[in-house]
This record gives sequence, C-alpha cells and structure tokens, in this order.
Amino acid sequence: ATVDADGNAVTIKTDEGEMKMSGGDAAKLPATFPNDVYQPAGAKVESVMEMPGTMVVQFDAAGDIASLADASGKMMATHGWKQQLSMQQSAEQQVTMYEKDKRAATISLIDDEAKGVKVNVQVMEKQ
Repeated sequence: ATVDADGNAVTIKTDEGEMKMSGGDAAKLPATFPNDVYQPAGAKVESVMEMPGTMVVQFDAAGDIASLADASGKMMATHGWKQQLSMQQSAEQQVTMYEKDKRAATISLIDDEAKGVKVNVQVMEKQ
C-alpha cells in the first residue's frame, strides 16, 4: 500500500482500490456524491471518506434532530429511496436506513449540544 498525506487529507492506495479521507478545511463534498441522497442545506462538510463502493460524509448542520430527520426523510422518499429502518436511541440521536436499486444509505443525526447537529451520511453499493 502507498500512503499520500497532505495536510488534512490522506489517500491510501492498495491493489484492491483507493481510500481517501479528508477533514477540516480540506473536506469538500465530492463531485461524485449522489444528487439523490440527502445533504442538509447550508451545512459545512466536516469530513469525507471515500473507498470503492462506499462514501461517508459528515456535515455540521444548523437546526435540530426533529426538523433534519423530517427534511431528510421527505427528500429521500421524493427521490425513490425506501426506508428500511429508523431508530431513535434518545432525543440526541437518530439513525435511518434506506435502500434504492443496488444502493443503501444510512443517515445518522447526532445532537452536537449548542453547535447544532452532526449529520453522517453513508452511501454504499450493495453486492
């Protein structure tokens, strides 16, 4: 494996593919992020991890879990995603899983106390 580190971004290359990770100011929404998957309006991208068949993006969003859960659910349904599971462990955390065609998406909402909500979006191709 080869590792290329540049500030807040790291790329690891192996025979099986490439994994890219970035955080902080280096974190940008990848051009390959699917346009049919929820991303909170006006949110800052905190971190990105890309590897073959999987992408994970963490956003820092304003608002509360209830309003973001409602917005994400409506957007995903509008784009043809079918909800498979939704769990709310507490008032501070909610996870919803979706499927569409040969893809799966998980949206995790975590209360970040006074700072808003951390929104983790994972999209992966199903084998």
